[in-house]
Amino acid sequence: MRRRSTPPSTKRLASVRRTAFRSLLASASSYRFENVLGSRRLSQSVVLGAFLEHAAFHALTNESFHILAVLVNTAQISQHKCALRISIRRKEFSRCSERRKALESFSPGRSVLKILTLTTLYPNAATPNHGVFVENRIRAFVEKSGADVRVVAPVPFFPFKSKRFGAYARFAAAPRTETRHSLEVSHPRYFIPPKIGMTYAAHALARCFLKSARELLASGWDFDLIDAHYLYPDGVAAAAVARALNKPLVLTARGTDVSLIPSFDKQRAMILKAVNQAESVICVASALRDALIDIGAPAEKLRVLRNGVDLDTFKPFDKREARTEFSIPPDVPLVVSVGHLIDRKGHDIVIEALASLPDARLAIAGDGERRTSLVALAERLGVKDRVRFLGAIPHENLARLYSAADVLALGSSREGWPNVLLEAMACGAPAVAAPIWGCGEVIA
Repeated sequence: MRRRSTPPSTKRLASVRRTAFRSLLASASSYRFENVLGSRRLSQSVVLGAFLEHAAFHALTNESFHILAVLVNTAQISQHKCALRISIRRKEFSRCSERRKALESFSPGRSVLKILTLTTLYPNAATPNHGVFVENRIRAFVEKSGADVRVVAPVPFFPFKSKRFGAYARFAAAPRTETRHSLEVSHPRYFIPPKIGMTYAAHALARCFLKSARELLASGWDFDLIDAHYLYPDGVAAAAVARALNKPLVLTARGTDVSLIPSFDKQRAMILKAVNQAESVICVASALRDALIDIGAPAEKLRVLRNGVDLDTFKPFDKREARTEFSIPPDVPLVVSVGHLIDRKGHDIVIEALASLPDARLAIAGDGERRTSLVALAERLGVKDRVRFLGAIPHENLARLYSAADVLALGSSREGWPNVLLEAMACGAPAVAAPIWGCGEVIA
């Protein structure tokens, strides 16, 4: 497959990403943020404070980096003052006005809308954090609209559950069916050859999706539309099902399905065909919408609906108690990095930055294939004793980790709409990230 070259702007960003991120994180960690929020709930009016040191600010803006942004309830930060305050209402922070208008269109007198969601990005009992952002949106939509939603979330076929097979074993351990938060979810299997199935994946998923959809129809449950998340292969496969069953289709673009996969000619053509077929395409960030338009997608079909954050789950907890829970000393600067241990999440950049912060500690929440190399990097840089690998933490427990942090560092090279930034800020933690894709829309 012929791959398009990386846009020059991305190359320039990559060339400065490590040094600028290191300087930015050093600037952020120099502040000792008191637990000004305590255990109080966020009020109807919150304050977005941007905290910066002038030298670091001027240097980093020259490299096109956004600065540290903090969601706080007061401006009583030790040794520093708020440089910027923007009042926003809590309900605007938790969900956008466009989504509210869509939900208000459902009235009690209307027949229940039946939606079939097709996606491989969905949690299951074996991988409870996988695609939790999709589950959260569907749960919120069902709660507000009363829609009847069924979810088909296939997992790749693998025959063995032994832990020696790592992530593949978790595929085998996923239940065939389960009920999650009152939603019926099925996990049929589809076969995809490891490392060589990029083009084949859409065809394999389409057969799996179609079989499950026809089984639901045969059981007497008809549906009004198909809702698919992630444009490739999921969206392309869902488009094939929608054509076969003559159903309307709504797609959601979420990240690398726009920022990476369209760089391959064949996949780009398949994505554009699915987008043109869909009634509407939801983009979780404006940057994703702009990128789709750049490759030829019709602008009139693309709508930006950003992810929100559940403020009942993600709220400030007492910092000292949170640190005790994670066995972290109360008097040391703590940097937290959250995400799968894979290359594009940039945990290596955060570890490298830690080397220039002699008093700070780093807690990394997540698991994945790069754990061994990240441990080796920490040892090589002489910071192994100051880095803790916490493994995968249940999504609902992350609020306590964010509350324990002095700063959340996101070193990702690609993100659609990074929920970790919203979640950390909702818990009162400062957040640092490069302004790639949706990050620059979260931190302003």
